[in-house]
Amino acid sequence: MGNGEINLNDGARCPACRRFIGPLDTCPYCDSPANKAFSLRFLRYAALALAIIGMAILYLMARSGRTPAIDLGAITPALNSATVRVEGIVAAAPRIGQSGDTYVSFPISNGSNRLMVAAYDPCAHVLVERNLLPHKGDQVDISGTISLRSPGANRIIIETPQQLKVIRPAAQHNPVQSQMRLETNENTAAEDKGA
Repeated sequence: MGNGEINLNDGARCPACRRFIGPLDTCPYCDSPANKAFSLRFLRYAALALAIIGMAILYLMARSGRTPAIDLGAITPALNSATVRVEGIVAAAPRIGQSGDTYVSFPISNGSNRLMVAAYDPCAHVLVERNLLPHKGDQVDISGTISLRSPGANRIIIETPQQLKVIRPAAQHNPVQSQMRLETNENTAAEDKGA
């Protein structure tokens, strides 16, 4: 090696004509088969295997991972257009608008912070049609996209009905209503026997 010559690995040259063929298995000049060094062959297959394994891991993580939950107070301009999950209590009854397309909006609160939840067609139409909207006081778990329009006008947009999970509070035990239901059921049963 001298006078500006570059020493190439024998695996990069054709064994018959000694021309540079790079990673090819057959010389394009003399059609002679080139035996590649084990490390080059191994590197090719290892790179391919690593890429396939990496894509499989990414796919599994995306399918099985839950959207990260954040506190309503932690929403900052840096989260604009981020997909997040929030939990809170519905602070007011949902508003349904149908001027052209259907839309639904309602505020949620965690006690100290509020966030407006919005859904547009076709998601809003499905929520209204299937009676999936929460009521005031319901606990909700929402996954959606944060939209910061202006200071104080933060909202989370849900795009599918599955992104809204409503957890209704357990009905409080009312002995008068329970007794009325019991008497109604007994009267209905007696009428059925008499008929």
